[in-house]
Amino acid sequence: MACKARPREASTGATDKCYKIAIEMIERTKETGKIKQVQKEIKMMFHDIKTTVNLPRIGIIGEIYTVLEPFVNLNIEKQLGEIGVEVYRSIYITDWIRHNLLPSFIKPREHKMLLEMSKPYINCFIGGHGQETVAQVARFAGEGFNGVIQLLPFTGMPEIVAKSVLSSVSKHYSIPVMTLVLDEHAAEAGFRTRLEAFVDMINHKSEVESLDEVFTWN
Repeated sequence: MACKARPREASTGATDKCYKIAIEMIERTKETGKIKQVQKEIKMMFHDIKTTVNLPRIGIIGEIYTVLEPFVNLNIEKQLGEIGVEVYRSIYITDWIRHNLLPSFIKPREHKMLLEMSKPYINCFIGGHGQETVAQVARFAGEGFNGVIQLLPFTGMPEIVAKSVLSSVSKHYSIPVMTLVLDEHAAEAGFRTRLEAFVDMINHKSEVESLDEVFTWN
């Protein structure tokens, strides 16, 4: 909800304020029976700061820790939101729990379907979330996303192997993909510049495609 609201907020910082309040509400809730009521209140709070403006959508894929940890990825979700992009993560901690801790007979079927999507490019387990990374590009493209960003730690072999085929996946599905390697030398200034350039490229691509549709129709 924060990723959806942040690029649309009329008042700068409203989303971050709501997010902080939401976390505090969740932490204060000690009874499971009250969770649904808290969830409803949080949804209403975010709804009040969101408009229906159509914005470019970017999916975040890659190694689980670099995707989940804001300190490591230089708060990429917030940075993209500030430059007018709606962000979706490919994985949350609940996904990891379902896949790794639940018995096989109650694991979600979506994961198997996801692995099938990666087989034309990587047809075996390569460690980490390499197969999922490839498949997520295809999934985001199928859902009409405008671009995808891969995050990986320096020398992270599964994601490096996945990166080697992403250009083919990107070309096949006609969706821009950018890879960002993260280590202790990553600086926010240069990071922000690369994000802005990628978003500019996506917006330009959308404008060109819109013009092509107009000329084809005429």
